Order: sequence, then C-alpha cells, then structure tokens
Amino acid sequence: MKILHLVHNYYPSIGGSQLLIQKLSEGFVARHRDDVTVFTTNAIKSPSFSQNELIPVGDEQLNGVRVRRFPFWRRPLPLLKRLKKLAELAPLRVREYLEPITAGPISPAMYRETERADVDVVGCMSFPFLQMYYPRRKNRRIVLFGALHIRDGHVAAPMLRAIENADAYIAFTQFEADTLVKNGARPDRLHVVGLGVDVADSAVANGREIRARFAIGDAPVVGFIGRQAPHKGCDTLVRAMTLVWAQRPDAYLLLAGGRTAYSPRIDALVAELPADRRARVIVVNDFTDAEKPSWYAACDVFVTVSTDESFGLSFVEAWAAQKPVIGGRIGAIECVIREGEDGLLVPCNDPPALATEIAKLLGDAGLRARLAKAGHAKVRAEHDWPMVVDRIRRIYEGTLTAP
Repeated sequence: MKILHLVHNYYPSIGGSQLLIQKLSEGFVARHRDDVTVFTTNAIKSPSFSQNELIPVGDEQLNGVRVRRFPFWRRPLPLLKRLKKLAELAPLRVREYLEPITAGPISPAMYRETERADVDVVGCMSFPFLQMYYPRRKNRRIVLFGALHIRDGHVAAPMLRAIENADAYIAFTQFEADTLVKNGARPDRLHVVGLGVDVADSAVANGREIRARFAIGDAPVVGFIGRQAPHKGCDTLVRAMTLVWAQRPDAYLLLAGGRTAYSPRIDALVAELPADRRARVIVVNDFTDAEKPSWYAACDVFVTVSTDESFGLSFVEAWAAQKPVIGGRIGAIECVIREGEDGLLVPCNDPPALATEIAKLLGDAGLRARLAKAGHAKVRAEHDWPMVVDRIRRIYEGTLTAP
C-alpha cells in the first residue's frame, strides 16, 4: 500500500500522537513493506505554542519512512490566541468551528501537497488539529484517529462531519466509540483499537538501578510517570500521599516526567510538605524514552488519576513492567482498567479515596502481584506494538475493498 500519514508533530517531537504515527509508519514499512510518507510541521511543540523549537523544513528518511516537514504560519499566533479567548465567549457552535483554526497548523504548503498526494490511504491524527480536515477522498481512502478527550458526552459538529466523510475511524476505547454513536456517527465506520507498548523493552528494564541512584533501597515507591499537566492529577496524588505517610512513613513518591506550565503548582505543593516528607519526594523531569521502562520498574504502585484521557497509555506501560495500577474513574479509563481484576479505580479529585487504595496496595503484596500479573497478561495478549500495527493495517486494507 501507498500510505500518507498527517500529524501536527513527528519524531523527535514527543507525545502520544507522534508515537502512534511513528510506530504505525515504521511498522507498516518493516512488517508489510508498505510505501509510507509522513507529512508534518517543522515544530517540536504544538503548532499553537508561541515559544516553539523548529526543525529544518524538508525531506528525510527515518527508519524507512519518508518524512516531509512543512512550515506553518507563526506570525498570526498572537492574533489566534486572542481569537481563542474571544471564542470562549461565543456560542458553542462558533467555538467548535474556531477550535481547529486556533489549534493549527495553518500550513498552505502541507495542505497543497496533501491534495496532490497519489496514495491509497491517508491516515490523520488527531483532533482538534487542523490537518484532520486537510484530506479529501479523490480515489483514496481516509482513516481518522481522533484521540478524543470526552468530558461531557458532546462531540463537536466539525469533528462529526470529518468522521462522516472518512472511510474509517479508529477509537482507542469502546467509550469513545459509544459516545460517537450517541452523537450520530455511523457504527459501521468505527473500529476500537487500543494503543501499544514495546513489551520487549520492559523485559530488560532496570528498576534497581533507579532505586540505587536515589538510595531508595527496598522502601515502597508510589510512582507517577508522565507530563505534569493539570488534568493528570499530580496534585491529588501529592495530597493523597500526605495521608498515606501517616500509615507508611517509609514510602517514597516518585514524580517522573516533563514539566508544563502547571509544574510550579506541583512544586508549591511539594514545598509545603514538612521537611521529612519532602525528603521522600523524588522529582525527575528529564529522561529518555529508552529509560522510561526502568522508571516504571522502580515503582511498587503506579498511579494516574487523570480527569481527562483518550486512552491511558501509561497504565499499559506500567503493566508491561508488571506493576499494579490505580486510575481515575472516568469513561476511557474504565475501558482500560478492569476494576479489581487488573487495577483499581478511584473518584478523581478525591485524595482520601486515593490514599485508601494506595495504602491497601502497599500493605498487600499478594494483591499487588495478582493485579500486576493480570495487567501484564493483558498487555501481552492485546497491546504489544506489532499486533497493534497489524490490527490497524487490516483496517486500512478493509477500506480499500469496501464499497
């Protein structure tokens, strides 16, 4: 197959969208000898960021994938930011149509080349970014990966229109698919495929080295690995640990992941802790993707009580490292974690409830082992990247034979 993937950022940019398109593109080339091109911007961060790092515009080959990086409009960014603020005061329908424009990327060159591309399938990632609206059929098939973060059950009208014009839509959870159907999407075009991990990488993870680096020894470690974004629940976790420490003063809290504009709020919460508690908080902001499995392996319990997720890949990564998990009780995560079977769920923004479940797991090695074993088995059966790549390629193939 000749395949074109559209995504707002691509490697070396880091993020869930970037990772999925990279894994699919390289997997299609390596496993199926497909001809794959990626169109993307020359930005490291989201195109709407005014403080961005840029990569040279042009073509390159990365692991058999042709990558074309396009310039995008940056001068209008201050105007777009003001437009975004004004849109917050506008009626819902107006906001929905303005959102893709303010998210970007506005790249006439990328749009023109998408129009000209002679391919079998165009795969686009992800809403609300503008490239989701670039492709038209023109004797080629369109597959969308929306990665929707659903908060109130409502899906924007422009998104629904794009989905209606596509040949297939890949939802990451049944919750996402069900919500789309409730909003009028055609069920026959929806496919549910969860994201993947490299199980082999977790098999060689070295949590002991991490523990030795910080002189943790065999003390219990409660970990969060991910960006310190507002919706990730880091503040809830810090507050919950103040209650956990009353029962388990030997426990450590590990916060490992990239900083965001919200990070100073997390810093302030940690700074407010008594000195003996602060000494048991480890914050790490910079590590490579290759090191990530070792950070999971260093934990005894992994926690993310996000209020907003499209899937929850971090739970799959923790299971790959054979760790028990605790998540927030929201629609997408309830599709990933089977409560009581391979993980625990708690209400979001509820430190006491989270503290109770953390203390339960720290005090019950048998429960930790049972949940971790079930999660690891699920990863090996459903979420290893090669099987995810093959599952999605079959969807691509199916669009070529559909009427």
